[in-house]
Amino acid sequence: MLHRINPPDCLDDMKVVLKYQRKFLRLCLSTSNTLDKAACTHWFGDKVGKWTWQRIWRGGKPTTFGGYVNALVNYAIQNPQTAKTIYRLICQDQHFPIKRQSANFAFAYPSFTDEWKTVLRPFLEHFYNLLHSPGYAADVFGLAAKLDWRAFMDAQYEKNSYVCPYCDDKPGDRIAQIDANDAEHWLPKSEYPHLSIHWANLFRACMVCNERFKGDDNPLKHCGAGELEKTYHPYDKPALPGAEVVVSIKPSNPNTYDLRLQDAGNVECADAIESLLSLSERWASRMNPRLQTDKSILVAKDIRMEVQRRGGISRGWLQETLSMKATFTVDDISKAPNALLKAAILSFQARTQVNELYAGVANAHR
Repeated sequence: MLHRINPPDCLDDMKVVLKYQRKFLRLCLSTSNTLDKAACTHWFGDKVGKWTWQRIWRGGKPTTFGGYVNALVNYAIQNPQTAKTIYRLICQDQHFPIKRQSANFAFAYPSFTDEWKTVLRPFLEHFYNLLHSPGYAADVFGLAAKLDWRAFMDAQYEKNSYVCPYCDDKPGDRIAQIDANDAEHWLPKSEYPHLSIHWANLFRACMVCNERFKGDDNPLKHCGAGELEKTYHPYDKPALPGAEVVVSIKPSNPNTYDLRLQDAGNVECADAIESLLSLSERWASRMNPRLQTDKSILVAKDIRMEVQRRGGISRGWLQETLSMKATFTVDDISKAPNALLKAAILSFQARTQVNELYAGVANAHR
């Protein structure tokens, strides 16, 4: 995760839905009977109880979700003591945003038995399916507005519309009925289904990153205590500004830039995100085609204006311009696509390539 994600305006509503999931889970793990409409109404109240019953029972028989509910209830009835522990540990996991800096914290869900995961996973994941359809009704849950996938994506767009937080590129297009981006699960819901609708585990990313690169890969390479604290996180611990893009010239091709994410304070995490998203290769393919034909392209406009004013440029002017342009571009990082990459290249050129660039520019304007 390169860039910090700003929490969406629907954050409070997402927390309400997460509490609803947790309350539903507690009911399933603590009841001694198969759920009926009266139990739902007693547990949730009239509006939420009716809405819940309509999701699990339709046309005189259980829905698909209802089947998940019954399977979980029946298994919990057979294992009442373990069920209490399961609920406590899932609550602990869902509070990871306030526990992430603890060296003793580790997610408990991966250590659950396969039998528990078999009944928990479809039940927990379905709350994300409900986000897609029918969504969570505002008047039922007391939300500011209806919360569904589109509303979440729109709210994310309003706060995080400039770049993909994974790769620094332009996000996918967003038009009236189509958003060419995904609601990305930082921790994959296939491995952490209890975080499938957790506000701190969902954000907007481009489809290329989500579908072709990140997929279901887990950013936590190890599940032990303290692993969460040192791992980049989209809301409160992004790679930037601690990490940097280091630029070099490939020995095999002097006209080709190599761009790599490095973080002296968190080497393992920087290497992990680089490997996960193939950032170096993607950044090189994005930037090199422009720079191979004209290495001064990032300051070409400034050069043209200086030539028009003075009839030429000096080496000192070029170095100062590259440095100033790099500084100004840093201000655009996370606000403009590829600003991170451009700033790194400009700084590299100002430090090591001034003579080469000056010779090329001077020859071009003689």
